[in-house]
Amino acid sequence: MLSRCLVAAVVAAGLLACKASEPPQSPPSAVATDPGARCGLRLFANPGCQSALDEVCCPLETDCATDPGCARLSQCILACARGGENCSNGCAVRLQHDYCAAACQGQGGDCTTVCMTRREPPPPYTKYALVASCSKGVRYPADVRCGR
Repeated sequence: MLSRCLVAAVVAAGLLACKASEPPQSPPSAVATDPGARCGLRLFANPGCQSALDEVCCPLETDCATDPGCARLSQCILACARGGENCSNGCAVRLQHDYCAAACQGQGGDCTTVCMTRREPPPPYTKYALVASCSKGVRYPADVRCGR
């Protein structure tokens, strides 16, 4: 998972850093389509891993799934599962840009640029980070590897 420091560094680097490691444009849906992701957020392809996560982190998953930015970040990171750290970093930069563009709509000037240099992550990232943090305390099935 991305740390706050990593996200701040990535965001501070701006969109130019993102271009070299562009994340997938059409990630799979993060909305639950099966009983293994009953809390609205799919983080694992393995149903046993997802079920273990849901048992412990369901309220945080549900909160993230209902926030469009958080759900998009989750989708992007899930699509990056085999794309490596650069792909995930691109997801964080895209989230920051989308959040800033929406927050600055109609304000003109340098609002988006200034927003992109903020040190604190946008609220959707914070929600995703809470799920990621919760996931570290889950007892996953011993017979499978649940990490990405």
